[in-house]
Amino acid sequence: MRLLISLIVFTVLFGKLAAQDDVTPGYTAIDTLYAYVDDKHNTYFHYSNKTGHIPSHLAKQFHVREADMLLVHSYMPYDTIHEGSSVLIPFKPKDLLKTRSTVADCIPVVYTVRPKETVFKIARRYFDLKTEHLRRLNQLESNDISIDQQLMVGWFIMHPVTESVHSPALPVASIEVIDPFYPEEPVVQIGVAYWKKSADPSAHLFAMHRSARINSMIEITNPMFKTKVLVKVVGRIPPTYKQDIALVVSPAVAKKLGVLDPRFRAEMRFVE
Repeated sequence: MRLLISLIVFTVLFGKLAAQDDVTPGYTAIDTLYAYVDDKHNTYFHYSNKTGHIPSHLAKQFHVREADMLLVHSYMPYDTIHEGSSVLIPFKPKDLLKTRSTVADCIPVVYTVRPKETVFKIARRYFDLKTEHLRRLNQLESNDISIDQQLMVGWFIMHPVTESVHSPALPVASIEVIDPFYPEEPVVQIGVAYWKKSADPSAHLFAMHRSARINSMIEITNPMFKTKVLVKVVGRIPPTYKQDIALVVSPAVAKKLGVLDPRFRAEMRFVE
């Protein structure tokens, strides 16, 4: 089985929003920023660097200090923040507009609901919003929300950058890639993955799984950001880990997936 894969950056699609008060009826986002919150309630934008801006100009666009942005990516060599790469950019909830601005670079911000989160927690603890305001923005008739549901949490005005700020252009072309599991049919699994923040932060990419064939490859996808990595299975998960953990990855794998929380949902493809 061969797959014809084009090297493209995913396009964010966001559905209809409330036709009330400060929301434009029938508004459909063309460019959308994804908000991400770590286990300490620090907030970030998960930004796909389509334009190839270098870190100093990304910092200018998002009006943050370059040092603060690079601190998040301390594991990442400076020159790997290039066109098409994914970047976590810190921001404060107060930076978000509660009503849509007419400024051309005013971009909607959405948050993807994770397990055990509530409307109150997302509104008050994460984004400093009233629960009624969050419900009105998203046409919620009650406080019922579901995992992976996308919620509008505000708008953000990016600073335009007009000077030449791009990193060297990378060739974009359609190439033929052989499925790494060919000719076998891989198992597809969705479950809880874990990485230990206190572990050796080396650049080694590896994973441990309960049933995947040792020394084979496992494809791991972060469904929140659609980031993907292919790594080697080096062993079984030790019995000291909780039974609900289906996958243990190295810190380097977590960083490539854009994960900050030690526990996260993952999609896996592997052979047994």
